[in-house]
Amino acid sequence: MTRARRRPPCTSRSKPEELTRDARIALGEIIGHNLEAKRETDTRTTLEALSPLADTVREPTHD
Repeated sequence: MTRARRRPPCTSRSKPEELTRDARIALGEIIGHNLEAKRETDTRTTLEALSPLADTVREPTHD
């Protein structure tokens, strides 16, 4: 897995939430993007392994 961006600097738990909001949002976005990339990789790997065993393969959904 490649990192699209560098991780935001660690924030101190002693700081008020208002001051760390942007950093926490950025961290959540990074985690979300990495999870999405991992899911796509896992889906592709699974489809490649199972396709020879199936007559038809539908597009996966991640809802």
